[in-house]
Amino acid sequence: IHLKTVEFQNVYNPILKELKASNLLRRSAPSEYAASIFGDSVLAGKADPLFEARLMHQFCSSGAQVKATLENMNKEGGYERMRFEAQAELTLLTDALLDKIATMHDTKLMKLQEIISAYAQEKIVIFCIYKETAKELFQFLQKSFSQLNIGTTVDVKPEELENVLDYFAPIANDCITVDAEITEHTERILEKKIDILIASEAISEGFNLQDARILINYDLPWSVLQLAQRMGRLMRPWHEVRELLIFNFLPDTMFDKELKHGNAWRERLHRRNEEQQSFARLPVLMPNDNDAIRLEALGDVLQQFETVDLELNEAMDFIANATNVGTSSVLDDLARISADESERLLKLRAGFRSRIAKNLGDPALYLLIALRASVFPAVFDEKGALMLPPHEVSRPLELLRRRRDDEIYRDDFDPAALDAFQEKCLAAWLTSFGETREKVRVICALHFTA
Repeated sequence: IHLKTVEFQNVYNPILKELKASNLLRRSAPSEYAASIFGDSVLAGKADPLFEARLMHQFCSSGAQVKATLENMNKEGGYERMRFEAQAELTLLTDALLDKIATMHDTKLMKLQEIISAYAQEKIVIFCIYKETAKELFQFLQKSFSQLNIGTTVDVKPEELENVLDYFAPIANDCITVDAEITEHTERILEKKIDILIASEAISEGFNLQDARILINYDLPWSVLQLAQRMGRLMRPWHEVRELLIFNFLPDTMFDKELKHGNAWRERLHRRNEEQQSFARLPVLMPNDNDAIRLEALGDVLQQFETVDLELNEAMDFIANATNVGTSSVLDDLARISADESERLLKLRAGFRSRIAKNLGDPALYLLIALRASVFPAVFDEKGALMLPPHEVSRPLELLRRRRDDEIYRDDFDPAALDAFQEKCLAAWLTSFGETREKVRVICALHFTA
């Protein structure tokens, strides 16, 4: 496995710097729109670290994503649950910035074109996070490589996704075999073959794509674990010995001294965790000691791979040990919530409960608890005691992440007994926080059963 870092000059750095220097990204006064989807309330006149982190990530993705981001900031209500303190001035600035980016040429696209030109005879998987980026890549590659069939998993209906994956990786998905006779079925599969697949994070786990040996991480995820999960799509059993190529696009934005959040940002996030703030303010990268670390740490990890070639056992060790980095994928999860899904979630009434068959050892109940303007996740063991420290807000979310093959628990249970157990757990949480029952409400509950 050859891990190659592709460093590129991000032409949108000056736009990002101008936005940050303008001091126009401050939140407006509290209102019904002041809270985020998870109840996080940022004080009026203050910058939102999570928003700024996501902004930097989006500006490293593509011109199309930068344009979409500026257009959202350009108008009141562009972000459904967020308002800016100086919207009129921000609108004027983003008008000017939109004019500027219209004349810019994305060097990142040129780097991608070079790689695909070098491997045009092979199947390639390109991972990106943002829909606008995926759409831009689809159009660009169709125009630049008209002789190739380009496919995408973005905006594909669930019932059609399986076909897309089969047309790209028919051998891996058991549609055809290497030495199969040509039949009407195999002809149909081969006629609709996909040479290059533009994939979203939704298929970074649980799907077989090993018909390809080349993977391009066009959008860098926030966590090394997610990089490992993407690599795992290709590192599956195959009928012959071969070499895999993994290209990781690394923007110079990560190392620009004017754009680093630095130690002050790191300490501010850590302090807010200690102050029991909402989990929407989670650091985007978490080492094992649960201190926030700077965004550039991911770039530091990838730079170590610049000239590294790994044997299969070394690569498997890397994937197996990736969880030791202790990364949090919450930011990517938030980024993938569509406007429709966000609206649907916001309409759900508080108090709903569910059950899941998931063997996590001791955990018995998860509660999402609202206290004033903040929201807290908590996991309790079978005796009703808090499993994690009250201020720990990352690991409960990691425990909750479902895999596609997780079983849905359908057996009957006693609602009254669950009510009593839930109140017992909530009492333990209230004791830890020094709060009273009338000040909190339970947004939802999830009961784990082996």
